[in-house]
Amino acid sequence: ERIAAAFFAASRHFRRTDDAIQFLTRRFERFIGKSSGPARTLFHALSSLDRAPEAFERLQQALLMRPTDGDLILFAADLYARYGRPHEAAKLLESARGKCSEGVWLRVSAQIRMYRGEPRESLGLWKRVLELEPLAVDAHGNVAARLEEVEGREVALAHLERAVHAFPHHRGLQELLIQWLRDGDVSRLEAAVRRLLDDEPDNAWARRELALVLARQRSLDEALREVEQAGRVDPHSPSYPNVRGTVLKLAGRHEE
Repeated sequence: ERIAAAFFAASRHFRRTDDAIQFLTRRFERFIGKSSGPARTLFHALSSLDRAPEAFERLQQALLMRPTDGDLILFAADLYARYGRPHEAAKLLESARGKCSEGVWLRVSAQIRMYRGEPRESLGLWKRVLELEPLAVDAHGNVAARLEEVEGREVALAHLERAVHAFPHHRGLQELLIQWLRDGDVSRLEAAVRRLLDDEPDNAWARRELALVLARQRSLDEALREVEQAGRVDPHSPSYPNVRGTVLKLAGRHEE
């Protein structure tokens, strides 16, 4: 599907969208019995061209042909909710029960609650996801986001810090906490980055993060050493020259 979507994007660039839509429609008709992927790709293509009625018509066709495809039903429920059609979304959401994993059902339900401006209800659903999948990074991120909305940023950060404490060697949770700490207390951020590096000394992303933290504290020589270490581990990352340039600029070495 990624390749088909890329083909559509390239076709738009060359003003050949009609050909691309015909191609995506043929894919949809040929493969809908095997996968809902072509239906999703066609929907996104049509909706990006402001052809939403046609997109929903094709989506309804796909639903009729795949009545037990829980993931497709949830995809449709999410779209109907986004397009301001809550009654259709609620019916689809209910019909998806038992046809997909509970975690996926809860995720879509939580997202739909946010479309309706109900962050507390969304928070409750995301917490239920964590009961099923305590290591789900996306769920922890969404719980933190909803907590920030309803109870404040410190409560959200406390949730993430408890998660890292409970699973101290989980890279995804450590990285999520670091991302949330970027705009806050520098010492708190530095401690989180160094904890990750204690586990993974060759983590280039963490080395770059540490370089930026040190640069903010004007420890520029140490920051340069960290970014050079990151470059040795992962020299082809596009973030490497960006972070290195940032640190050099702060050090006043503009030509470099």
